[in-house]
Amino acid sequence: MRNIYYLLAAFLIVVLLAAGCTQTSNAPSFEPTSQGYTKVPFSVKNYYSPVTGVELVYKIKLTGVDPMIHYYYLWPNGENVDIYEKNGRLLPPAKSDDCFLIIKIKSVEKSPKNLLQYEQTMRDFFKKFTDFIQLEIVRDDLDVFEHRGEESKEVFWARTYDENDPYSLIINQIVFYPPEARIPSEDRFSVRTIFTDSKAPAEEIEKTADILTLVGVEKLPGYGELPCIHFLRIVKERDKSKIGKAFTEDTWYAPGVGLVRLEQKVEGKTSMIWELQSSPV
Repeated sequence: MRNIYYLLAAFLIVVLLAAGCTQTSNAPSFEPTSQGYTKVPFSVKNYYSPVTGVELVYKIKLTGVDPMIHYYYLWPNGENVDIYEKNGRLLPPAKSDDCFLIIKIKSVEKSPKNLLQYEQTMRDFFKKFTDFIQLEIVRDDLDVFEHRGEESKEVFWARTYDENDPYSLIINQIVFYPPEARIPSEDRFSVRTIFTDSKAPAEEIEKTADILTLVGVEKLPGYGELPCIHFLRIVKERDKSKIGKAFTEDTWYAPGVGLVRLEQKVEGKTSMIWELQSSPV
Protein backbone atom coordinates (compact mmCIF):
# COMPACT_ATOMS: atom_id res chain seq x y z
CA MET A 1 0.00 0.00 0.00
CA ARG A 2 1.29 3.45 -0.91
CA ASN A 3 1.44 5.21 2.48
CA ILE A 4 3.50 5.20 5.65
CA TYR A 5 3.44 1.43 6.03
CA TYR A 6 5.62 0.65 3.03
CA LEU A 7 8.39 2.72 4.61
CA LEU A 8 8.61 0.11 7.34
CA ALA A 9 8.95 -2.91 5.09
CA ALA A 10 12.73 -3.08 4.97
CA PHE A 11 13.36 -3.52 8.66
CA LEU A 12 10.30 -4.06 10.88
CA ILE A 13 9.84 -7.35 12.76
CA VAL A 14 6.36 -7.80 14.16
CA VAL A 15 6.08 -9.36 17.61
CA LEU A 16 3.10 -9.32 19.99
CA LEU A 17 4.23 -8.83 23.61
CA ALA A 18 1.72 -6.80 25.60
CA ALA A 19 -1.78 -7.54 26.86
CA GLY A 20 -4.55 -5.32 25.51
CA CYS A 21 -3.02 -5.07 22.05
CA THR A 22 -3.91 -7.23 19.10
CA GLN A 23 -2.38 -8.32 15.82
CA THR A 24 -4.74 -9.36 13.04
CA SER A 25 -4.39 -11.22 9.77
CA ASN A 26 -5.63 -8.21 7.79
CA ALA A 27 -3.19 -5.74 9.33
CA PRO A 28 -1.58 -3.28 6.90
CA SER A 29 0.64 -4.71 4.22
CA PHE A 30 4.30 -3.83 4.57
CA GLU A 31 5.14 -4.46 0.93
CA PRO A 32 6.36 -1.32 -0.90
CA THR A 33 4.21 -0.64 -3.93
CA SER A 34 2.62 2.21 -5.81
CA GLN A 35 0.88 0.06 -8.41
CA GLY A 36 -2.67 1.14 -9.14
CA TYR A 37 -2.51 4.45 -7.25
CA THR A 38 -3.73 7.52 -9.16
CA LYS A 39 -1.94 10.83 -8.51
CA VAL A 40 -4.04 13.99 -8.19
CA PRO A 41 -3.95 16.29 -11.25
CA PHE A 42 -3.39 19.53 -9.27
CA SER A 43 -0.90 21.04 -6.84
CA VAL A 44 -1.44 19.93 -3.24
CA LYS A 45 1.35 21.91 -1.58
CA ASN A 46 -0.76 24.86 -0.37
CA TYR A 47 -3.34 22.59 1.28
CA TYR A 48 -1.00 21.98 4.18
CA SER A 49 1.29 24.89 5.04
CA PRO A 50 0.68 25.57 8.77
CA VAL A 51 1.96 28.84 10.22
CA THR A 52 3.91 28.76 13.50
CA GLY A 53 1.87 30.12 16.41
CA VAL A 54 -1.53 29.57 14.80
CA GLU A 55 -4.22 27.78 16.83
CA LEU A 56 -6.70 25.55 15.02
CA VAL A 57 -9.93 25.36 17.02
CA TYR A 58 -12.30 22.50 16.19
CA LYS A 59 -15.80 22.29 17.63
CA ILE A 60 -16.89 18.64 17.81
CA LYS A 61 -20.60 17.85 17.65
CA LEU A 62 -21.61 14.48 19.08
CA THR A 63 -24.73 12.63 17.94
CA GLY A 64 -25.21 9.96 20.63
CA VAL A 65 -23.42 7.27 18.64
CA ASP A 66 -20.12 6.45 20.35
CA PRO A 67 -17.20 7.79 18.26
CA MET A 68 -14.38 5.31 17.65
CA ILE A 69 -10.59 5.41 17.56
CA HIS A 70 -8.14 3.04 15.88
CA TYR A 71 -4.38 3.25 15.48
CA TYR A 72 -1.17 1.28 15.30
CA TYR A 73 1.73 2.13 17.51
CA LEU A 74 5.31 1.08 17.11
CA TRP A 75 7.57 0.10 19.98
CA PRO A 76 11.27 0.27 19.16
CA ASN A 77 13.16 -2.61 20.74
CA GLY A 78 16.83 -2.20 19.91
CA GLU A 79 17.27 -2.88 16.20
CA ASN A 80 13.74 -4.28 15.92
CA VAL A 81 10.32 -2.63 16.11
CA ASP A 82 7.21 -4.30 17.51
CA ILE A 83 3.83 -3.21 16.13
CA TYR A 84 0.62 -3.13 18.16
CA GLU A 85 -2.95 -2.36 17.21
CA LYS A 86 -5.34 -0.44 19.46
CA ASN A 87 -9.00 0.40 19.05
CA GLY A 88 -11.76 1.70 21.29
CA ARG A 89 -14.36 4.38 21.95
CA LEU A 90 -13.83 8.08 22.52
CA LEU A 91 -15.66 9.05 25.70
CA PRO A 92 -16.98 12.65 25.93
CA PRO A 93 -17.04 14.64 29.18
CA ALA A 94 -20.20 14.24 31.26
CA LYS A 95 -23.16 16.47 30.33
CA SER A 96 -21.62 17.84 27.18
CA ASP A 97 -23.06 17.77 23.67
CA ASP A 98 -20.21 19.75 22.13
CA CYS A 99 -16.50 19.21 22.67
CA PHE A 100 -13.41 21.02 21.46
CA LEU A 101 -9.99 20.08 20.09
CA ILE A 102 -7.49 22.95 19.96
CA ILE A 103 -4.16 22.39 18.20
CA LYS A 104 -1.36 24.97 18.17
CA ILE A 105 1.43 24.94 15.59
CA LYS A 106 4.68 25.10 17.61
CA SER A 107 7.45 24.76 15.04
CA VAL A 108 8.66 23.21 11.81
CA GLU A 109 11.78 21.06 12.16
CA LYS A 110 13.89 18.93 9.88
CA SER A 111 14.51 16.36 12.63
CA PRO A 112 13.06 16.45 16.18
CA LYS A 113 15.67 16.10 18.93
CA ASN A 114 13.93 13.15 20.58
CA LEU A 115 14.70 10.97 17.54
CA LEU A 116 18.30 10.74 18.77
CA GLN A 117 17.21 8.24 21.45
CA TYR A 118 16.60 5.55 18.83
CA GLU A 119 18.94 3.07 17.24
CA GLN A 120 20.19 3.81 13.73
CA THR A 121 17.44 1.65 12.19
CA MET A 122 14.71 3.95 13.45
CA ARG A 123 16.68 7.10 12.67
CA ASP A 124 16.86 5.92 9.07
CA PHE A 125 13.09 5.46 9.11
CA PHE A 126 12.47 9.05 10.25
CA LYS A 127 14.87 10.37 7.62
CA LYS A 128 12.27 9.39 5.02
CA PHE A 129 10.20 12.42 6.10
CA THR A 130 11.02 15.82 4.61
CA ASP A 131 10.13 17.80 7.74
CA PHE A 132 8.16 17.68 10.99
CA ILE A 133 5.50 20.13 12.16
CA GLN A 134 5.43 20.01 15.95
CA LEU A 135 2.04 20.53 17.60
CA GLU A 136 0.86 21.56 21.03
CA ILE A 137 -2.44 20.00 22.09
CA VAL A 138 -4.04 22.90 23.94
CA ARG A 139 -7.41 21.26 24.58
CA ASP A 140 -8.60 17.71 23.91
CA ASP A 141 -12.05 17.07 25.38
CA LEU A 142 -12.40 13.63 23.76
CA ASP A 143 -8.87 12.48 24.68
CA VAL A 144 -8.03 11.86 21.03
CA PHE A 145 -4.33 12.13 21.92
CA GLU A 146 -4.60 10.55 25.37
CA HIS A 147 -6.77 7.53 24.67
CA ARG A 148 -7.16 5.20 27.69
CA GLY A 149 -4.66 7.19 29.70
CA GLU A 150 -1.95 6.94 27.01
CA GLU A 151 -0.63 10.44 27.66
CA SER A 152 1.18 11.69 24.58
CA LYS A 153 4.59 13.32 24.96
CA GLU A 154 4.88 14.97 21.57
CA VAL A 155 2.72 15.19 18.46
CA PHE A 156 3.94 15.90 14.91
CA TRP A 157 2.63 16.12 11.39
CA ALA A 158 5.43 14.58 9.34
CA ARG A 159 5.49 15.62 5.69
CA THR A 160 6.98 13.76 2.75
CA TYR A 161 7.23 15.61 -0.56
CA ASP A 162 9.44 16.40 -3.51
CA GLU A 163 10.47 20.06 -3.74
CA ASN A 164 10.33 19.82 -7.54
CA ASP A 165 6.96 18.05 -7.75
CA PRO A 166 3.92 20.18 -6.81
CA TYR A 167 1.71 17.10 -7.00
CA SER A 168 3.65 15.28 -4.30
CA LEU A 169 2.58 15.43 -0.62
CA ILE A 170 1.93 12.78 2.01
CA ILE A 171 1.39 13.70 5.67
CA ASN A 172 1.51 11.33 8.61
CA GLN A 173 0.47 12.10 12.15
CA ILE A 174 3.08 10.82 14.61
CA VAL A 175 2.33 10.69 18.33
CA PHE A 176 5.11 9.82 20.78
CA TYR A 177 4.26 8.01 24.03
CA PRO A 178 6.57 7.32 26.98
CA PRO A 179 7.90 3.75 27.37
CA GLU A 180 6.07 1.44 29.74
CA ALA A 181 7.78 1.34 33.15
CA ARG A 182 7.81 -2.46 33.33
CA ILE A 183 9.77 -2.81 30.09
CA PRO A 184 12.69 -0.39 29.58
CA SER A 185 12.73 0.84 26.00
CA GLU A 186 12.68 3.93 23.84
CA ASP A 187 9.52 6.01 23.43
CA ARG A 188 6.64 4.31 21.64
CA PHE A 189 4.91 6.13 18.81
CA SER A 190 1.85 5.82 16.58
CA VAL A 191 1.85 6.65 12.87
CA ARG A 192 -1.19 7.30 10.67
CA THR A 193 -1.57 8.83 7.21
CA ILE A 194 -3.91 11.86 7.32
CA PHE A 195 -3.23 13.41 3.88
CA THR A 196 -2.28 11.73 0.63
CA ASP A 197 -1.76 12.79 -2.97
CA SER A 198 -3.31 9.67 -4.52
CA LYS A 199 -6.44 7.59 -4.89
CA ALA A 200 -6.01 4.01 -3.67
CA PRO A 201 -7.05 1.18 -6.01
CA ALA A 202 -10.19 -0.76 -5.09
CA GLU A 203 -8.28 -3.98 -4.37
CA GLU A 204 -6.01 -2.15 -1.91
CA ILE A 205 -9.00 -0.70 -0.07
CA GLU A 206 -10.62 -4.12 0.07
CA LYS A 207 -7.68 -5.90 1.71
CA THR A 208 -6.39 -3.19 4.07
CA ALA A 209 -7.61 -2.85 7.66
CA ASP A 210 -7.17 0.93 7.90
CA ILE A 211 -6.61 3.01 4.77
CA LEU A 212 -6.92 6.60 3.56
CA THR A 213 -7.83 7.41 -0.02
CA LEU A 214 -8.49 10.60 -1.93
CA VAL A 215 -12.12 11.06 -3.05
CA GLY A 216 -11.93 14.27 -5.06
CA VAL A 217 -12.28 18.05 -4.95
CA GLU A 218 -15.49 19.66 -3.68
CA LYS A 219 -16.90 22.98 -2.48
CA LEU A 220 -17.94 23.31 1.16
CA PRO A 221 -20.45 25.78 2.64
CA GLY A 222 -18.59 28.69 4.20
CA TYR A 223 -15.54 28.35 1.97
CA GLY A 224 -16.91 29.98 -1.16
CA GLU A 225 -15.26 28.86 -4.36
CA LEU A 226 -12.25 27.30 -2.62
CA PRO A 227 -11.62 23.78 -3.97
CA CYS A 228 -11.57 21.56 -0.86
CA ILE A 229 -9.86 18.15 -1.08
CA HIS A 230 -12.03 15.32 0.22
CA PHE A 231 -10.48 12.18 1.75
CA LEU A 232 -12.07 8.99 3.02
CA ARG A 233 -10.58 6.83 5.77
CA ILE A 234 -11.97 3.29 6.00
CA VAL A 235 -11.42 1.17 9.12
CA LYS A 236 -12.64 -2.42 8.92
CA GLU A 237 -14.47 -4.17 11.76
CA ARG A 238 -11.91 -5.34 14.30
CA ASP A 239 -14.19 -7.75 16.22
CA LYS A 240 -17.82 -8.04 17.34
CA SER A 241 -17.34 -6.02 20.53
CA LYS A 242 -18.39 -2.41 21.11
CA ILE A 243 -14.81 -1.22 20.68
CA GLY A 244 -14.12 -3.11 17.45
CA LYS A 245 -16.80 -1.66 15.16
CA ALA A 246 -16.13 -0.61 11.59
CA PHE A 247 -16.12 3.11 10.88
CA THR A 248 -15.30 5.69 8.24
CA GLU A 249 -13.98 9.25 8.43
CA ASP A 250 -14.56 11.82 5.71
CA THR A 251 -12.18 14.79 5.91
CA TRP A 252 -11.99 18.01 3.90
CA TYR A 253 -8.96 20.30 3.52
CA ALA A 254 -9.14 23.88 2.23
CA PRO A 255 -6.15 25.54 0.48
CA GLY A 256 -4.20 27.81 2.81
CA VAL A 257 -6.14 26.49 5.81
CA GLY A 258 -5.76 22.72 6.21
CA LEU A 259 -8.36 20.44 7.80
CA VAL A 260 -11.72 22.23 8.00
CA ARG A 261 -14.20 19.38 8.54
CA LEU A 262 -14.27 15.75 9.70
CA GLU A 263 -17.31 13.48 9.82
CA GLN A 264 -17.05 10.02 11.36
CA LYS A 265 -19.65 7.31 10.75
CA VAL A 266 -19.78 4.13 12.84
CA GLU A 267 -21.46 1.30 10.98
CA GLY A 268 -23.04 3.89 8.69
CA LYS A 269 -24.35 6.23 11.44
CA THR A 270 -22.77 9.65 12.07
CA SER A 271 -21.00 9.67 15.43
CA MET A 272 -19.23 13.05 15.42
CA ILE A 273 -18.56 16.08 13.23
CA TRP A 274 -15.56 18.38 13.57
CA GLU A 275 -15.86 21.94 12.25
CA LEU A 276 -12.99 24.45 12.18
CA GLN A 277 -13.96 27.53 14.20
CA SER A 278 -10.80 29.61 13.71
CA SER A 279 -8.60 29.87 10.68
CA PRO A 280 -5.15 31.25 9.83
CA VAL A 281 -6.58 33.00 6.77
